[in-house]
Formats: sequence, C-alpha cells, structure tokens
Amino acid sequence: MKFVFAFINFVLCVIAYQMQTNPIAIIIGCYTGWYVCRRKFYWALALQFIAILVSIAQPLYVLNTVGGIFPSDYYYNNGFVLAGFLVILWIFSKIKFKAKIKKIWEQYPNAMRNLTNEVACEKCGTSNLMKILDYDEKYYAQLEAKIICETLQKKYPYGFDKYKNTLKHTEQDCIKNEEEIQRLQSDILKFNILKEKYPYAVLVYTVKHKYSSVIESTLSSIPERKFQELEERYKKASEYKEWEEKQGEFTKDSRNACLDGWGCYSYKLEFDMPNEDGTTKKGNFLLWQHFEESYCDDTELDNSYCSSQKKHYEELPGLIACDIHFINSVYEKVLSFIKRIKEKYNNLIVVFGDSNLSENEVEAFNDYHFGYLKEILSQNKIKFSESISSIGKLNEPFQPIVVVELISTNAHIKEQCQYLMKLEGGHSCLTFVSLEKGYDKEEMVRLIEKEKSNKQKEEEERKRKEREEKEAEERKRNALASLIECVSSWDTLAYNFPYNYLLHYYPTTCDFEATGDEWADRWLVWNFKNTPGKTSYCQHEQALNNLLPRLTNMLTSTFGSKLQFLTLVCIPAASKTNNNARYRDFSERLTDATGMNNAFDRILIIKDSIPKHLGGTGSPVLHFDKEYFNNRYIILFDDVITTGKSMLIFKRKLEKLGATVIAGVAIGITTHERW
Repeated sequence: MKFVFAFINFVLCVIAYQMQTNPIAIIIGCYTGWYVCRRKFYWALALQFIAILVSIAQPLYVLNTVGGIFPSDYYYNNGFVLAGFLVILWIFSKIKFKAKIKKIWEQYPNAMRNLTNEVACEKCGTSNLMKILDYDEKYYAQLEAKIICETLQKKYPYGFDKYKNTLKHTEQDCIKNEEEIQRLQSDILKFNILKEKYPYAVLVYTVKHKYSSVIESTLSSIPERKFQELEERYKKASEYKEWEEKQGEFTKDSRNACLDGWGCYSYKLEFDMPNEDGTTKKGNFLLWQHFEESYCDDTELDNSYCSSQKKHYEELPGLIACDIHFINSVYEKVLSFIKRIKEKYNNLIVVFGDSNLSENEVEAFNDYHFGYLKEILSQNKIKFSESISSIGKLNEPFQPIVVVELISTNAHIKEQCQYLMKLEGGHSCLTFVSLEKGYDKEEMVRLIEKEKSNKQKEEEERKRKEREEKEAEERKRNALASLIECVSSWDTLAYNFPYNYLLHYYPTTCDFEATGDEWADRWLVWNFKNTPGKTSYCQHEQALNNLLPRLTNMLTSTFGSKLQFLTLVCIPAASKTNNNARYRDFSERLTDATGMNNAFDRILIIKDSIPKHLGGTGSPVLHFDKEYFNNRYIILFDDVITTGKSMLIFKRKLEKLGATVIAGVAIGITTHERW
C-alpha cells in the first residue's frame, strides 16, 4: 500500500510541475511520499500538515494530501483538504499498528517470530501482518511457551523429558526452571555413561534406591570408584558361578560317556566362591571318577562279599614295580571314552596323573603303563600333557581336562584337583579316569554293607520266587480239579474229552426236508464261517450278535469266576485269510465278555492247507508260541463238531506244549437224524 501511495504522490507532483504550481508545495508532496516509503510516518505526518496549510492559504490553488496542485475551486479545495485529513488518519493507524506490533514483539518475541515467518511464507505482502493482531494475548502466551519448551527439549532432551513427563511438571514450570532441566540433563548423561561401563553395579544401585524419584541424580552423586569396585566383584562372582555351572555340565557329559562295565564315583569338592557383596561362600565342585578296577588297602576288613577288591590290592605291587600291566584293550576303551567327550569339547586336553609317586619315578612309570595310550592319542591328534605339574597356565577359561591315572586314592585326587582348579589363565573343568581306584576304609565298609545287603535281597528274592511257584502250582492243581468238576456233566468224545454245543447242525446231505428253523441254523453256521465271497459283512455280524451272548452265557454258567484261569484257542481254518475273517474279531469279543485269555495271535498259519486231492495234507502248517502255552488251561473252539477228530488232534498238540485242555466248545454238532 505504501508504494501505491508514493506513486500517486509522484504523479501528482509531476502534474503540478506542468501547471507551474507553487514549487514549495511540489517539494512538500515529494518528501511526503518519500518519507512514507521509508516508513517514517512522523515526518510524513508533519509534512502533510504543512501541505494542508499551504492549500488553505492559496486562493487560486489547492494543495492535495500528497502535494499535487489543481486550479482553484471551492469544492476542490474542501475535497482535497478532506483527503488530506484521511491521509493523516491512515498515517495515525500505521503509527498505532507499529506501536502494537512492537509491544507484542517485546512480550512474546518467539511467538511473533514464528507468526511473522508464517506470514512471510504465504508471500501475501506486508499488509497481511495485520492478521497477526487478530489473535488474543492468551494465544501469544501459549505459543511463546510452546516454542520455548520445544527449544528446551532440543537443547536438553533427556532432562526435559524427565522433568516434564516423569516428574509431571507443566510447561510454565519448565520455562521457569531451565537450570533444573540442565542439571537433570547432565545427571542423565552421566548415568547413561555409568550404565554402559558398569551395568551390573548400576542395576544393584537402582534396586537399592528404587524409591528415589530421580534415580539418575541419586546415582550420579555416587563416586564412580564404588561402581567400579562393585562391577569387579560382580564379574568375579559371575565367573566363579559360571565355572561351577560349566563343571556341572562337563561332569554330566563325562558321566554319560562312561564306558560299559566301568565303575563311576562322584566327589563334591568345596571351594571358596566370592559373592557380589565381597563376602565368600562355599561352592560345590562336582567331579566324576571313572575306573576299571578298585581295591582297598585295609586288610582287616571282611572282603568275603568283595573278593575282587582284595585280588586287585594284591596285584598293586606288581603294577607299581612295572612287572605287570593292563592289556591294550583297556587303553583303547580309555581312548574311546576321551573321543566321546571330545565330540562336544574340541579343545579338550589329556593329562597324566602321577599315581602319588615321586617326580623321579613317575616319568618311567607312566611311560611303561601309558606308552600305548600316548601312541594312540597322538594318532588321533588328541593333545596330552605328560604330567599335571607341566601345566603352568591354561590356554583358555573353563579348559576341559581329562586326568588319566593308573592308581588313584581319594585324598590324592582331591590334592591334584586343588592344583588344577587354581591354574593361571582361567578355571579348568575336570574328570578323572583311573585304572585302579583306591577306596577309603569308610567307603569300603559301605560297599561291603551294600554287597551284603544285595546278597541278602537276592536270597530273599529267590526264596520268594520258590514260594510263589509252589503256591502257583498248588493253585493250578486246585483250579484244575475245579475246572474238570465244572464240565463233569458235559458230553464226552473219545478219551473222555468233554464238549458242549449250542445247536444241532443238519447238513444238506440229510435225506429229509429241513424245517425253517433247521435252515436258519444252517445259515447261522455258514454266516459265522464268513467265507470270503460267500458271506457279507452284515450277515457275519448278525451271526456274531446271535452267537456271542449264547456262548458267553454257556461258559459263564459253567465256569463262573474260574473263566480267568482259561485260555481260548480257536482251531485254525484252512487258510490265513479265512482264519482272520472267521476268528480274529470273534475271539477278541468272546474273551472280553468272559475274562478268558485270547491265544489267537499265539498260533500262526505259516502255509495254507493244500487239499488232499491236490497232493496236500488238507491241514495248514502252523507255528505255536511254545512258552505261552506251557502250564495253561485251554478251552478249544470249533464251528462244528462232526466226529470230534479235529478237536482231539489239536488237543494232543497243545498237551505236547505243556497245556492242559479242559474241554471243547462248538456252535453245532453235525446230526443226520432228527432227535
């Protein structure tokens, strides 16, 4: 707008010059426009007053609001005077606008800077600055607080977040307490450094001061030296704890790799284990010893229950003098044990113990007894050390070591373990292999008592089995007599063999016409046989549903609770296919209903029968489970009894296997004449 006003001023001044108007008025008009362009409104206002006075003083010409000269006229004169006053009002409004903007800038500089930038970004000219004044003072205050808080957040991100969000302070509190935010920022940064350098120590102190509202400030005030000391104690305690766990895992793996026929013995060695607080506690070092033979040097003990230990003790002088040695297969077993462990622990090393001999004796002693083992270890590229004392430093922490020794006593094993546990460079994981283990007196007493107890238990078990066998024989004799008594009223075949049946079966060769009931019985037998291609599944199922309740009733009423002593044997059909179709489901359902034992799977058809007219025997080749049938009481079952010959033949076969056949049962008995 100011540029438009200045341009009009310039144009009117040029017109005034062309009309030879008072040059003073022209100069005043030009300067008024120039001052407006320079935004020096007070100077423009003063010049405008002068222009109005000059206009009123000229009778023939009138000076307008911007200094232009027109011909004298009353109406023109009054109009231009009025225009001059309007320009004065416009200049006053600009002065007031500038004063208000200045006041707001002084109170809310950040908010005004933000709003001014927004207006400038709109590219709408300076007149749009007026809309900044449309907001009320509350808006300026909120915007000012927001911008200051954003600045603080960028400058002190951790401190600001802690102060505002964690400690629940308002934005005004944040503005007033920048120093507090700065202090929090410094404390949090220091806390983060401590947390990275001493994670465990920071965790401990955090738990200890868990009720502190500003844990970062609390921990930052603690000297770093204390964090360092606590962290070192923690690392040391963690290292010992990990060692204890690694040894437990290693000794478990060595126990699982134990050789067949070798003995195993465990030791629990105590050691001082540091705590995080600087105190110590007793840790448990579990160690497994694997041994081929054992002995005890206490000759006063009764070794009658442990004769092998006495024998091995008598052989010790020969082993120590290198007069005798173990055979190579023993050392090969040791190698296989080591190779099993090495599958998981590739960095394993083998160390040869000294068998509690002096340094002058041990080298020749180990060369004599372990020369072959050293040779095969080298062939398998397994590292070994000649003696425990030759290991000065471990190659890595938790080094797995297998100690191989000819003669080991408990005291010497513990002594060697204590040395290996304190090696420089880490903590070793150990297991022992001893060809001769020496028992202490207390251990040997316990072993003797254990063997004595085992012998007594074995004797008691033997007597118990004899007693049970006699009782079983007595029960069987009593049961046999009782079972025979149950079938005493049944009809008998040859050799007084009892049998029973459900119905009379009239074959189609009879010379009389069968009745409806007789035909129904024929179909019942045929459908039970379930010959593939002749009988449907439904017909066979109907036959079973008819026969099973009747057979169950017959057997239950005859034997009662004694059915549990009986085993059902179905005389096999001519082929494996027919036998499965006829008897598998039937035998299972009948034994389930009566409580008898089922022998169906104990007689297998190896080869189907070949009819006699084709050169066969007419009977299938069978395989019997001989052990199963020994001393069993049998109920034979066949679909139809004609002469009884099949039952008697099968009865003799089972009796040869040690079974006792009580009776035979059938669905029907072949009859050619009506009763």
